[in-house]
Amino acid sequence: MSEENTRYVDRAGAYACRVKKPGNGWFGEQGENNTPFIRIPCFVTDDGDQDGKEIVFYAWLTDKAFDRSIETLCKVFPEWDGDLEALERGDFTFAGLDCEIVAEAETYDGKKRVKAKWLNPLGGGGGKAMDAGKVSSLISKLGRRAKAIAKQAGAGTPTTRPAQAAQGPANAVTGDDDIPFN
Repeated sequence: MSEENTRYVDRAGAYACRVKKPGNGWFGEQGENNTPFIRIPCFVTDDGDQDGKEIVFYAWLTDKAFDRSIETLCKVFPEWDGDLEALERGDFTFAGLDCEIVAEAETYDGKKRVKAKWLNPLGGGGGKAMDAGKVSSLISKLGRRAKAIAKQAGAGTPTTRPAQAAQGPANAVTGDDDIPFN
């Protein structure tokens, strides 16, 4: 296996990361339309098979995505005040700051690749744990409804359960962990 194949994150999941200095600067553009972005190159700091692997998050700077991109960067890195000129001049750097990246697998031109889909503050966007009393109240309020919806969807049939069990633990993020901010 070549170094290129082992250098980058190759499995979907949520990873604690540290931003590294980009070789090509923070700003870039991509595609036919030269779509502008801020690049956030990271390396995984989690223990496990992805530790030390690299992944890049792109904060798109199109008219449509600009507000959301800047808001995301400011929430993930509260040290930054949105000053694009300071970032370009080198008066501010994301390098050395910690974050979480949620990576998702996709197929492009028949090849599987893993891309940074979400950028979250370290600890993720999954929210906090709910206390036992609230869980109990939620279940009593919505439990029957959840079962009815699941039954309507055909969940729990013998044809789906063995295949799911054979897969073992899911590698992809589940629940609301892939939502950037709750």
